[in-house]
Amino acid sequence: MYKLFFDISVTFQNIEIFIYKLTNLIKDIMNYFETNEKQDLKMLLTFNNAAHIFKEVGATPQYHHSDATAQTVTQFGEVRKFNIELKRRNLTLQPNGTVMGEHFTADTIFIESHKACDLIMDNIMGYEPLYVNFLNDGIVMIFNLNKLTKRPKKEKKIIKSRGYNQMEVAARQGLYIKDAAIYKNNKLIKRCGEEWKIKKGS
Repeated sequence: MYKLFFDISVTFQNIEIFIYKLTNLIKDIMNYFETNEKQDLKMLLTFNNAAHIFKEVGATPQYHHSDATAQTVTQFGEVRKFNIELKRRNLTLQPNGTVMGEHFTADTIFIESHKACDLIMDNIMGYEPLYVNFLNDGIVMIFNLNKLTKRPKKEKKIIKSRGYNQMEVAARQGLYIKDAAIYKNNKLIKRCGEEWKIKKGS
């Protein structure tokens, strides 16, 4: 009887330890994403203060599927509203219009499929879907998912999630750089849909 009681006590103790560790893990994950979202929003605000794209920019509610919301007013008085997904990337824009990472060169920028779907569904509520990417060397690429001219490349890839610290299969859509508006040091150097002009000497 004593042994049975001891075994039950040990089991409950193990459960308490597991719950404690799980709770701390969840807190760490939430803090990671919250910190990143705040940094991304700060970068968007700094960029907009210099580039003057939006009249208003703000954070979306906690646990919302997008990172920011914004609006602007056209010269005809039309109010345009946007929901925005933000991403910082260790990528460098090349003279030929591709982007280079640590181990690859590509003519696309990826967005997770479920995020693209959520953003596009926001059209129902009158919000245009934007995907804003901050690259190296002061480059900002902005995709309006309503104005894509080519069907994105679809792929599934095994990646390591920094937030969850584990490998996962990610379904992604490769948005062609041609469809992005590109800013360098807060100045527009390519409009969305324009072909990239190869720089001399490249």
